[in-house]
Amino acid sequence: MSEVLRVSVPSFDTLDANIPGVVEPLTRNERAVYYCLEAARGRICPGPSLYRAIYGLKPECDMPDETIIRVYISKLRQKIPNINIITHWGIGYSLEDVK
Repeated sequence: MSEVLRVSVPSFDTLDANIPGVVEPLTRNERAVYYCLEAARGRICPGPSLYRAIYGLKPECDMPDETIIRVYISKLRQKIPNINIITHWGIGYSLEDVK
């Protein structure tokens, strides 16, 4: 079983200024995914951690469709072009700087 990261996600829009390279404002859920990935930088952020960051779900609850995480990852890739989000199929995602 993968470890679930607990991340506190600030909800106000001024925090986008603290994310280097943002070219378009992030939604609250996109910001939640970004901060979860940032908290796990250098490691894989498992899917349940991303769901928890967005929805605050307990691990034993039913998870929403996995495709919603893919949508948020896709939007982050568009809105923050200077980061590299690596997909680890069946496990989660990791965050790296673009070289």
